[in-house]
Amino acid sequence: FQVLNLGKLQGFFDKGKLGEQNLSPEILYKFGVISSKKLPLKILGEGGFKQKLEISAHKFSKTAMDKNEKSGGKAIIL
Repeated sequence: FQVLNLGKLQGFFDKGKLGEQNLSPEILYKFGVISSKKLPLKILGEGGFKQKLEISAHKFSKTAMDKNEKSGGKAIIL
């Protein structure tokens, strides 16, 4: 797995590098958030997060799912 922390993802929004509301591994790769679209993606819950997003990934930690749902988002397991 390649991993992505919600805090790092929030940083891309804070810097204006991401504005998408529906995120998939393909979109994250396109914007340079992850380095490969071939490896499965796992979302981890480290860091602050306040975006309302629909995130698609192969796996989510429990903390990541809780934080994403708490901010009004949705986690989709591929």
